[in-house]
Amino acid sequence: MEYKKIGLINEFNKHLLIRFFVKKVMVVETHRYKLTKSERIYKRDEINALFANNERQFAYPILSCYNYSKTESEIGSVKILCSVSKKRFKHAVNRNRIKRLIKEAYRLNKHTLQPTGYNINIAFIMAHNVMPKYKQVEMAVLQILNKINQQIKHIQNTNEQS
Repeated sequence: MEYKKIGLINEFNKHLLIRFFVKKVMVVETHRYKLTKSERIYKRDEINALFANNERQFAYPILSCYNYSKTESEIGSVKILCSVSKKRFKHAVNRNRIKRLIKEAYRLNKHTLQPTGYNINIAFIMAHNVMPKYKQVEMAVLQILNKINQQIKHIQNTNEQS
């Protein structure tokens, strides 16, 4: 409305300006759908620490072991590890496919986990010996992430009250 008073924008330019702002808003609202090396657990010390003291959640067909620690900053991080037993799946092709399915389900749904003030390490372990469908894996990963999120929120609420 102010632009018409100045006379710099006609109807065509106004349409382009609106499209520009809509694109900018859409870019801001999108999530970063990447799984970088900084989001993976690959060091032996981190793996040993994860399995030494952890909590477990099970959602068929995935078992998850996770631990969390408080950080000094408000920004937290989440790291994951995917594991498929050679005892359950003999062929490397099948093991790699399941790991790819788990990583993809996590990558697309990691925005549901909000680790404000906590570093969270999660290990996703395939606990069944039948090749799962992607929907099964996605539902299991979502259930696990929601349970972890609820637990973190509960801990934050109890820390704020005390």
